Amino acid sequence: MSENLIEHNGKIVNVVDGGLAQVVIDAKSACAGCHAKSACGLADLKKKVIDVNVGDGDYKKGDEVTVVLKQKMGFVAVFYAYVLPLILIVLSLAMSNIFSKGDVFAGMLAIVVFIVYYILLYLCRNRLSKYFVFELKK
Repeated sequence: MSENLIEHNGKIVNVVDGGLAQVVIDAKSACAGCHAKSACGLADLKKKVIDVNVGDGDYKKGDEVTVVLKQKMGFVAVFYAYVLPLILIVLSLAMSNIFSKGDVFAGMLAIVVFIVYYILLYLCRNRLSKYFVFELKK
């Protein structure tokens, strides 16, 4: 049974010594391919730069590649970015309303929990980058 993969076409814009390639991909929304996108105004197309470890691979600047990530890693990323902070905020709101009677305190605590969570996530980015491994295909 093969694993489901998330794939995006991209272009290598830089290869750094040590086997790190910077790949530009076009992140398209679902409506970006629509024939009416010029009239709609809702379509968005953004370029994103992804660092990919290519080791001793035969990649050079300008190569057209496909960036691949396992689909389960995408689900894990969504969990860390959206689901877990939502759970923490709801829990902090519930706990602060149970133990104190102030709604302002509960709201402020939820905001502090939100900020602290994303700061901790940022500080753990090196550890997370070892877990979320992108691969390249020519």
